[in-house]
Amino acid sequence: MEARTAEIVIERLGAKGDGIGHLNGTPIFVPATLPGERVLVRVEGNRGDGLTASVVEWQEQASDRAKPPCRHFGICGGCVAQHMKDATYVAWKRGLAVEALARAGISEEKISPLMRVPAGTRRRATFAFRKNRDGVTLGFNGRASHHLVDLQECPQLDAGLTGVLPMLRQGLGRLFSDAAVGDLSLQLTDSGLDVLIRCESPLDLFKRETLAKLAEDMALARLSWQGHEGEQPEPVAERKAPSVILGGVPVAIPAGCFLQPSKEGEAAIAAQVLAGVSGLEGAVADLYAGVGSFSLPLAALTRVHAVEGDAQAAGALKRAGEMAGLSQLSVERRDLRHRPLLSGELDKFEGAVIDPPRAGAREQVSELALTRQVKNVVMVSCNPVTLARDLALLLDEGWSLDSVVPIDQFLWTPHLELTALLHRTTKNS
Repeated sequence: MEARTAEIVIERLGAKGDGIGHLNGTPIFVPATLPGERVLVRVEGNRGDGLTASVVEWQEQASDRAKPPCRHFGICGGCVAQHMKDATYVAWKRGLAVEALARAGISEEKISPLMRVPAGTRRRATFAFRKNRDGVTLGFNGRASHHLVDLQECPQLDAGLTGVLPMLRQGLGRLFSDAAVGDLSLQLTDSGLDVLIRCESPLDLFKRETLAKLAEDMALARLSWQGHEGEQPEPVAERKAPSVILGGVPVAIPAGCFLQPSKEGEAAIAAQVLAGVSGLEGAVADLYAGVGSFSLPLAALTRVHAVEGDAQAAGALKRAGEMAGLSQLSVERRDLRHRPLLSGELDKFEGAVIDPPRAGAREQVSELALTRQVKNVVMVSCNPVTLARDLALLLDEGWSLDSVVPIDQFLWTPHLELTALLHRTTKNS
C-alpha cells in the first residue's frame, strides 16, 4: 500500500485501545489517540475491513489525555492505554466486558464496577531476548512488530522483576558466544525468583556451569532450561524449591507453571469464588484447577474435587494437599477439553468452579449446563468474548446470572479478567 496522509477525527475507542475514526467511510485505527481528537495520520496498512495509521501531527488534543507513566509507551507493544486519564481508562476497560457480554444478552446492570489491581504488583512476565555482536537485548516486542524493545522500566511489574534485568543481560551475554534468540520467563514466588530460559541452543556443559553460577550470583530460587516448545523444563540449578502459599498451604510449583499475574488479583478472584459457593453443603468441583489457587482456599471450607490436565500442576496440588493433611481435597488429572466431566459425573457436586484458558471451555460448559444437582457455578475467564459464549450455554439451560465482576490485572492493556456467579433457577428434564 502506498503511504498517504489524511486528516481524521477520532470518534471512539476500540477493543484494542486504538482510537477509531473514518476515512471515506472506511474505519481507520490509530494507536494512542482519544475520542474528539483531530489528527493528521499516515495510513500504513489494512486491518480486517479497515485501515491502520500512525499520527503525524495532533491538530486538536482531548482534555482527557494523560502523560504516560512509562518511557517505553508507544514503542513497547505491552501497554496501549497509558495516554488516558483515569476516568476514561476505567470506562474503556469496563466497557470491554459490557460490549462482549451484551452479545449474550447480558445487561450492563449485571456487571459490577471495575475492580483494579495496583500498579507494580505483577509477579510474572515473559521477556524475549536476542544476543548478537552488539550485546543482549532483553524486553518486550514492539507494537505490531518483531522489533525488540530493550526494557529499562515497566510500571506494571513488581520491582523484583525489573530489578534483575541488568544481571540477566550480563548472564545471557556470557552464556552465548554467538547469535541466539529465546524467551525468559520470570516468576516471583514466596521462596524467591524462579527463572526459565527457553532457547533452542544446545545445553552443553559450559552453559550448565554458566547458568549454575548465574543462579548463585543472583540468589535465584531456581533456574531452568527448555530447549524446545513442549519439552519438560529441566532445572539446571535449584537453591530452594520455588513455592507459593495458596489458601494457607505451601505449594512447590513446577517450572513454567501458571499463576495468577499478581497476589492481589489472585486474592480478588478467590474471594469471588468463595462467595459464589458459600452456603453450599455438598462438594465442589474445581475444573482447570492448576496448582490450586482456588482448590486450596475452598478445601478449608468444604470437600473439593480438583481436575487439571497438566500432569506437573496436578501432581504439585496433590502433594501439597497430602502434606497439609487435607482429607477434603481430591485431585484428578484429566484433559477437560477432550474429555470433559459429563453431566452425570458432575451430579456428584453441589457447586462448580471453572477457570479455563483464553479459548474458553465450550465442551465442559455444555455438560455443566445440563447437570441436575449443581446449584451454583463460578466462572473465571481471561477473555470476555469466550466468557460471553460460554455463559450463553448456561443461560439457555435455565441458569440465572447473579453478577459479573471485571478485574483489571493487566493495567493499560486490553486484557481483562472476569468472574461470573450463577445459580440454577429451573431443572432440566
